[in-house]
Amino acid sequence: MIRIFALVFLAAVAAPPAGAQQPSAIPEALRKSCRADYQKFCATVLPGEGRVLACIRQNWSDVSPGCRAAIDAAAPARQ
Repeated sequence: MIRIFALVFLAAVAAPPAGAQQPSAIPEALRKSCRADYQKFCATVLPGEGRVLACIRQNWSDVSPGCRAAIDAAAPARQ
């Protein structure tokens, strides 16, 4: 169950705009970098509508440097 939530979170973080690439194309580095942070801070957050990303952002100062870097690197691709 936690893996499903983690994958949904990562899809929300790295999902491109509608009509672009599929969420299954999420960079493996992002999955690996943020899995523990998602489980630690946001495992109880209901995925969807940006809630998981908002949770990660609320805990940004405690999120691992690797996850922050992976999210920052993925952000330009989402725009």
